[in-house]
Amino acid sequence: MNTKNKIYYWVIISIFLLIISNDFVLAREPLVPCGPGRPVPECDLCQLLVLANNITELMRDLAIALGGVFFAWGGFLIMTAGGSEERITKGKQVITITVTGLIIMLVSWIFVGGLLRYLTDSKSIRPWSQITCQVESS
Repeated sequence: MNTKNKIYYWVIISIFLLIISNDFVLAREPLVPCGPGRPVPECDLCQLLVLANNITELMRDLAIALGGVFFAWGGFLIMTAGGSEERITKGKQVITITVTGLIIMLVSWIFVGGLLRYLTDSKSIRPWSQITCQVESS
């Protein structure tokens, strides 16, 4: 690959990542659920666990997006191999590692989400990855 093609390649990848990151920024609620100007003015332990849940969901979304990029890269390597066994093997390797990484990420996301729901004693019928804090009146 000559220098001009490498520059085009990195420009396209950069634009793609910029578009993806813009969607992540505009579509997200703030990571910190409490504090001045937020719906919950006071921070407590439950809000800290909600923050941990928000961070795990952000990491999950980023991992899925990056997984898609690596799937595409592995497919690109296989499609442009031109009979080269080395490139076909490399493409298969990239796809296999991506699948393994996504499985590990999803299993750990389920584990952490369940642990956070247990720690917050969340009994809501909402999706399991949403945490509801119990407010005690004094």
